[in-house]
Amino acid sequence: MRLTVVYDWNGTLLDDAGAFTTSINAVLTHFKLAEIDVDTLRAVCEFPFSRLYEKLGLPSAAQENDNELFFGSYQPLAAASRLRVGAERALEAFKDAADVLILSNHIESLIREHIALLGVESKIAHILAYASRESQYQGFTKGEMLDRYMREQNISPQRTVIVGDTPEEVGIARSLGLTSVAMTGGMASETRLRDAGADHVVRDHNELLTVLKRENLL
Repeated sequence: MRLTVVYDWNGTLLDDAGAFTTSINAVLTHFKLAEIDVDTLRAVCEFPFSRLYEKLGLPSAAQENDNELFFGSYQPLAAASRLRVGAERALEAFKDAADVLILSNHIESLIREHIALLGVESKIAHILAYASRESQYQGFTKGEMLDRYMREQNISPQRTVIVGDTPEEVGIARSLGLTSVAMTGGMASETRLRDAGADHVVRDHNELLTVLKRENLL
């Protein structure tokens, strides 16, 4: 049976931790709070945004103005962001050996535009994400979206690997019986990823390939 590789998008495939931090700082500056660096972000980052904003001491008004403040800064920065180190090599390696899915809290149309811009759309079998900002974090969670899709497609949990940069993906793997690979350098610190109980922790996509081959998954 073919391997299924489930990738998170932001911070895992897309190298946008810097863009994300800059845009969070745009919100903090607007509300006259001190800016943070990427290491601080990785220590506290959590989704949905309301949880992150609460940790950063932002008022409820920040959530109400999120589209204008955060996305107004983030979108042009993200549009210029590239794939993370080794991602293109990994996607090429998966071409004949695995089905690659993207599972994201982001907006599906924006992901599709970006993977087309990066020239990797043919290497992605399916995208599980939200239809719009209005529907973001509403209805199904990432884990529920993936669970439903796997059941519909009769995908084996034993042959499925989820790759992400936050504890959220580790939790999804645990609940669905998947293998979890946590990638540092995204939106969460290595300490948080290890504390979450990831099966494997890697620095980039090159190390991901090494782990999958070592575990006879690829």
